[in-house]
Amino acid sequence: MGVTLIGSSRLNLAGATVLALLAVTACSSNWQPVTLVQPSVLDSRTVLEFQAKDQVIRLHGVEFNRDSLSGIPWLEHLSCDTCRVRYALADVSGARTGNPGAGAWSIGLPIILVLAGLLALRATFSGLST
Repeated sequence: MGVTLIGSSRLNLAGATVLALLAVTACSSNWQPVTLVQPSVLDSRTVLEFQAKDQVIRLHGVEFNRDSLSGIPWLEHLSCDTCRVRYALADVSGARTGNPGAGAWSIGLPIILVLAGLLALRATFSGLST
């Protein structure tokens, strides 16, 4: 004789709701607008995103000069000094700083933890019904 679990479909709905909320709220790069009129020194790991000549550019390891900025494309390693590119400050618009990689960790880890919890609950409840 088996045990009928009335709340198991509610449990699945609750898990799906938690995953949806995590997906909506956790995926954030924490972008902050910045002004480049009086640029400050940026940490080498901080990503500067801006538009230049109708392209969206993401750089880290950014260094400012009087009339330009230079940096390493975001997906290249910081040690790749030959990858460094330069842009005139006059061509830069819509600048903001953030950490695009943070969004991946802040959504990936909670999803893995929630899925592991749901699998553990499922294993627990399926053991009761046998």
